[in-house]
Order: sequence, then C-alpha cells, then structure tokens
Amino acid sequence: ALQAVVDETLGMAMQGQAPEQEYLYYASPLPEPYLSRRRANGWGLYGHLGIGKGDRMASATQALRNFAFFGAPTALFFFIDAELAQGSWVDYGMFLQSFMLAARERGLHTCPQAAWNGFAKIILPHIGAGEEEMLVCGMALGYADWVVTEAAFTMRCLQDQARTDAFHFQDYFALGIRQGQRSSEAGAPAGRVMGACFVQLP
Repeated sequence: ALQAVVDETLGMAMQGQAPEQEYLYYASPLPEPYLSRRRANGWGLYGHLGIGKGDRMASATQALRNFAFFGAPTALFFFIDAELAQGSWVDYGMFLQSFMLAARERGLHTCPQAAWNGFAKIILPHIGAGEEEMLVCGMALGYADWVVTEAAFTMRCLQDQARTDAFHFQDYFALGIRQGQRSSEAGAPAGRVMGACFVQLP
C-alpha cells in the first residue's frame, strides 16, 4: 500500500500537477517577519545543498525527497476528524511534539512533513481513513545521518537559532534519515494508533 502511495504521489508531483490542499498551512499572503524568515531559511538550506537561486530543476529534485521520506525506514501519516475545530488542532500539535520527543528519548529522529498535505486524496484511502478524516501531516522516523548535507545544515541552524522566537520546523528538520544498525527498533507494524498510521518501509 505504501509503495502505491509513493508511486502515485511522485507521479503527480513529477508531472507538475497542483496538489489539492485541504487546509492552508501558511497564511496567504504570509506577513513579515515570517515571510523573510521562511525565504532566508529556504535559501540557506538550498545554498548549503549547492542549489543556486533560480535552479528550478535542482530545487524540484530536492523537493521530491519528501516523498521518499528522506531515506527513513518508517513512514507515518497523521489524521484528524475534519469536523473538529482549531482548538483540536492545537491539541494535535502537542500530540505530535510529544511523539517526536518520545522518539528522541529512544534515540530516534523525526521529520514532520507538510509536503504530503496536498495529496491526502491519494493517501487516506490506502491507510483506511474514512471520508470524515483529514490528513494533518506525514512524518519520517529513523536515525539521522549527520553526514547527509541536509542534516548538517539542520544542526548548524539549531545551534545558530537557539532562541525563543518561532522558526519553521518543517524546513529545519529536513533530515537525511538512515536505517542504521538498529533500524529494526525504529520500525512499527502497519496500523492505526492515536490518529496515526505507521508503515514500515521495505
């Protein structure tokens, strides 16, 4: 099922088909200072990867790594009842953070991925979600490979940006994640737990 999701999503993305967003991840238009921060972070990451401004082919290739879960051995999809209001989304954010902190306590790393949101109509039927449910995000789970360029940039950013003001976690946590020696411990059986679908990658 997961391979079918990946193949279909990659096919749409590579053909340039516009994703169908069920909710706005960013305000439109995004106000300052958040727009400048987002741009600076994106340019910083892509520059660190050797991708120059205006290199759309290289940028698109890098963006497609989202749909390979950055090499992680385990993929997760999180969903919520579409009838719930904003307060429940705040609660969900705390649940996601708790999951990510629990993963770190066990030596694992995560990468929350909003890139999947526009492909919910492909994903949800494959994971058994009902029509009343919405995709919140995807997430990669594994062991970070700090040799990978994205991960090195992530560590540098976290060191430079150790402050209280908000920054964009989705970009900062674009980690290269490897299976590693203990990858079997990272795996979770396919199934639904607390609003999440866990899928072990081959």
